[in-house]
Amino acid sequence: MGGYDEDPEVFSTNLLDYAKDGLLNFVGGCCGTFPSHIAALEAKCKDCAPRKLPEVPKYQKMHLSGLEPCVLNDDIAFSLIGERCNLMGSAKFKK
Repeated sequence: MGGYDEDPEVFSTNLLDYAKDGLLNFVGGCCGTFPSHIAALEAKCKDCAPRKLPEVPKYQKMHLSGLEPCVLNDDIAFSLIGERCNLMGSAKFKK
């Protein structure tokens, strides 16, 4: 298992900025974070509201999301969806 360069205080403070800006629905850790990172994160973000989701009409077929919604419906015959943040799939991202 890897190690995380940021200590729990720095880790939680950095994510708190995103939470205060209303960009997060949930937060957590990954490989290399420890229970102390998650405890600090919970303590910092406990009073932050989750990101407010936009109103989406109910007639649409599929909803995909990141920070911007991608909505598919009957008016769209074909939609190519790929991984932009993938070194193997995106030469632009690799640069």
